[in-house]
Amino acid sequence: MSEYSQKHKENKIKSIKKEVSEFHPLLKDLFSRMNGIEHLEYTHGPNEDGADFILEIRHGVLPNEYNYVGVIVKCGKVDKKFLSEKIIL
Repeated sequence: MSEYSQKHKENKIKSIKKEVSEFHPLLKDLFSRMNGIEHLEYTHGPNEDGADFILEIRHGVLPNEYNYVGVIVKCGKVDKKFLSEKIIL
């Protein structure tokens, strides 16, 4: 059990202002500690808004099978305007 309350954790995350220098390293560390994640690739480019992580996750039953998950990370509010301007669906 964590020594920090849920509210404390939420406030800590909301207080992060520097996306690249604070939030990205936090997520990289978090992903690297998660069970089942064999490899992660961090692909933030100089002209990007947010970071991209590609996670290689070991299958829970089949020993040589992996799933790949792409994670797009952004600090702050993500709304319809942001999505329509920044992301091509």
